[in-house]
Amino acid sequence: MSIATIAEAPRANIFDGEINQDLLTGLVAEALAKAQIAAVSLRDTVVPAWPPARRTFPEHVARRLERRKVFDETFVEDLNTFIETLAARIRSETYVGWEADENHVRGGYEVCYADDATHALIRCAKELRSVQEAITAVLFGLRAMRIANELLEY
Repeated sequence: MSIATIAEAPRANIFDGEINQDLLTGLVAEALAKAQIAAVSLRDTVVPAWPPARRTFPEHVARRLERRKVFDETFVEDLNTFIETLAARIRSETYVGWEADENHVRGGYEVCYADDATHALIRCAKELRSVQEAITAVLFGLRAMRIANELLEY
């Protein structure tokens, strides 16, 4: 996956069938597991890489993930803001070069260069995006169940 597509991960059709309590419980469990993995990644990768003055927000996100206080729209927005900030840093530390190749249709191709620390940030950004999508799935599933119950009461 290229650097440009961090924010545009493919989305699966998770609601393929009936939305019920069992499905919702599974989605919550998946989101919590992903949150724990992302919190460890944040603490091990991002926080040490950030300057001390800018560590407050990633530490706040990691605390929320560890405490499992993630199922609200505000946190999803905070997570999105942080992912965008992280993606900007990744772009600034990634260099695009040109690899000449006389056998290539265009005479060569672009190559992205990044050090190991930047690749670790890329992995963390993907984990955070996965958590955000899992939390969003839970929130939409809950909303769908509430709306369906309201409609059935009419």
